[in-house]
Amino acid sequence: MRKNRMDKHPRQNSHYTEKYEVAVAKPNRRRNEEAEQERLNQLAQQEYELQSAPEKVIPPLRALTQIQGEYIAAQRTADIVIGAGVAGTGKSFVAIALACEQLQNHEVENIYIVRPLVESGRQLGALPGELDAKISPYFLPVIAILEERLGKRNLALYLKRGQIKFLPLELLRGSSFNSCVVILDEAQNVTAAQMLMFLTRMGKDCRIVINGDDQQLDLRGTNALSDAIKRLEHIDGVRVVRFEIDDIVRNSLIKSIILAYRGV
Repeated sequence: MRKNRMDKHPRQNSHYTEKYEVAVAKPNRRRNEEAEQERLNQLAQQEYELQSAPEKVIPPLRALTQIQGEYIAAQRTADIVIGAGVAGTGKSFVAIALACEQLQNHEVENIYIVRPLVESGRQLGALPGELDAKISPYFLPVIAILEERLGKRNLALYLKRGQIKFLPLELLRGSSFNSCVVILDEAQNVTAAQMLMFLTRMGKDCRIVINGDDQQLDLRGTNALSDAIKRLEHIDGVRVVRFEIDDIVRNSLIKSIILAYRGV
């Protein structure tokens, strides 16, 4: 049987194939380079807009109650601080606001805010979108605090640089925290195993702040926040600050509401 003409010259056929691949690859490479350059130009423009935007004037953090003052002092001196107590006392606000000041003053390099992905009451089910879209509803309260204490411009800048990150507690295994402040918010909604896993992520130059209200549990079983306090409060380097009902600053009605639900 007569062979195909291209079969007679395998080397020549290979040569033509290589030339064709090179000819196709060059435009593709050029388009990729142009797309990458466009991406870099957009990032540079965003950086310029962020840097040139007027900066929000933010007053320094001030303690509104004596217990808030103790909480701030504890975070300046201890490696692990646990703030436990009733809602509306400023536990999350003070921890995040102080971390923001320290980030802007170059006292810390990064802020990591950790939350358990637990709903209050009825489960929402699987949320649509990529991971960032799925977890963002859980972090809306802390984003509001960050915007208030940094301004949207600075918050966007720190997020872009990776100096502020939002991390689901459930995805932390294998992580290590170094040169940062890590705030575990809503800590009443973690299990004892998760609390141990979280605490053992602590690396060099790391300060951990744990916030929670052990009277507002959305999980059944052991109260891991109270359990952690009992286990850790006598360890050097750990400070526990307890917020009581008289320390509420969010709204004066909250005290009456809590008392009503306690049957007082």
